[in-house]
Amino acid sequence: MAVIRSGVTTDELTVDPTAKAARTTAYALSGSLGEYLASVQSGAIVATLGSGSPLFSLRWTSAINVLLLRTLSVSVVISGAITTAVDCGLEVVLARTFSASDSGGTALTLTGNNAKKRTSYATSLVADARIASTAALTVGTRTLDSQGLGAVLFGTGTAVGTTALPLTDLITSGSPDEQPIILAANEGVILRNTAAGPATGTFRVGVVLSWAELASYPA
Repeated sequence: MAVIRSGVTTDELTVDPTAKAARTTAYALSGSLGEYLASVQSGAIVATLGSGSPLFSLRWTSAINVLLLRTLSVSVVISGAITTAVDCGLEVVLARTFSASDSGGTALTLTGNNAKKRTSYATSLVADARIASTAALTVGTRTLDSQGLGAVLFGTGTAVGTTALPLTDLITSGSPDEQPIILAANEGVILRNTAAGPATGTFRVGVVLSWAELASYPA
């Protein structure tokens, strides 16, 4: 009979006597500095934005650690009446050579224990993360990929309080064997609209994201 044993100790793999199945326990990634979760909402953004306007931005600058992006979800609600509904879209795109952060809007507070999933984790090393307030963010110095990482299409609706887009995942971790999105120094992600907005009204965007910060990640 084959025996599976630790290479470090004499511990052996346990088998459930009822289900005849191996017992395993999932732990945080090796080399993890911490796991983080944050949510943020925009102000009432003018609906007349042009296509490609940045609404959320995250920049990573650490040269010795990496960021593993687990999930990024978005929602949209109409906050100021829109005369004529239009079709819209939101897209997450990877930013490279990100040497100067986007500006404007409202920055996330990631100091101290903010966003930590466990108090004992290290304070987040994210250099900058922010969401639009009443207008698009001001573009920093970065090069965006031609293709997005995740996108969604939806109709705006017209009435105040209309949920134009319920909370929707644009990026998910996927299965354990799927390569996640890994950000190295001066890389980041941008959430932008993919079509010009309606001629009147305002809308608010919500973003929920989770990530891990690691000393390294296997090639």
